[in-house]
Amino acid sequence: KELFLKNLNTEIIKVISTKFCSPYVLSLSAEGLRGEVILHMMEEFGVIIGTGSACSSKNPHSRILKECGFGAKTLDGALRISFSNFTTKDDVLFAVEKLNECVKKLKGIMRK
Repeated sequence: KELFLKNLNTEIIKVISTKFCSPYVLSLSAEGLRGEVILHMMEEFGVIIGTGSACSSKNPHSRILKECGFGAKTLDGALRISFSNFTTKDDVLFAVEKLNECVKKLKGIMRK
């Protein structure tokens, strides 16, 4: 999780999780974008992520994030990254690189 955060472009992706959250789950938001679109872009690279929170999989927005007071822009762009003992350093670096690329592409800030 720490390696992911260290390489995350926080200028374009908001970190929702605090230091008190699970060491195995990271909540983020690509504010102004649809999390579901990013989820499908990441699938194309073989990286599986979630949107919102696991307990809100049937709802359009995470009820937990909503109750925490996050607005529509944050809720729409919510992403959930999960880690396990089987997640390698290379897995983390690849996933964060692709996430940064996908969000940049969608925000129209990719270099040509």
